[in-house]
Amino acid sequence: MDRVSGWYKNKAQIVTVVVASGLTIFANADSAQIARKLYLNPVMREKIVQDAAAGRSSPELTPQEKADLGELTGWSAEFKVFHRMKAAADGKTPAEIETAKDNDAFPGLDLVRDQSLFWPWLWAIAPAHLLGWFLTAVAASLGAPFWFDTLNKFMNIRSTGTAPNEKGRDLSKA
Repeated sequence: MDRVSGWYKNKAQIVTVVVASGLTIFANADSAQIARKLYLNPVMREKIVQDAAAGRSSPELTPQEKADLGELTGWSAEFKVFHRMKAAADGKTPAEIETAKDNDAFPGLDLVRDQSLFWPWLWAIAPAHLLGWFLTAVAASLGAPFWFDTLNKFMNIRSTGTAPNEKGRDLSKA
């Protein structure tokens, strides 16, 4: 039974890592990029902190803040690279290429239909995201019990003294 349990645990870990990696790349959840953007934009960081402290799940953001928040995750910046590369491959003029690089719309099937454009595009964007994707996938594959235990330990380290409901109780007899 121990062998079966070990086999199951290994297979479950592999499936978890594959699913976490797939979801991370699909959502373009690049932890390093998100941290960098929040570090460089203190106004957006403060707004997110205030909304989290107030418990608001749907913050009231200006259009610029919505655009900045949309840049944290998602593929809009990478789609701009794709549209620029597609315009250059189609033989467009430099002015049209300049206009195409501002298009952040999802390219649809054009993304995978032309394999001669997909792989160079992926090669162009992947190096900037590999570390962040890896960190996010590892964090997601650790699972909720790991993170709840870690937060619980952090809160225990952070607190000092006994809890208010334990005052006056003799803990040596427990």
